Amino acid sequence: MSTERSLELFRAYNYTPRIEQQLLCSFLLAPVIFLTRQS
Repeated sequence: MSTERSLELFRAYNYTPRIEQQLLCSFLLAPVIFLTRQS
């Protein structure tokens, strides 16, 4: 992931309400956890 992209995500993350942040986090982390468990 490029630096600009992560900065973009970081800014968006800072502007979202706490509950939405947690939902977004779990939404983004779920595939990662799933993929790491598979291997």
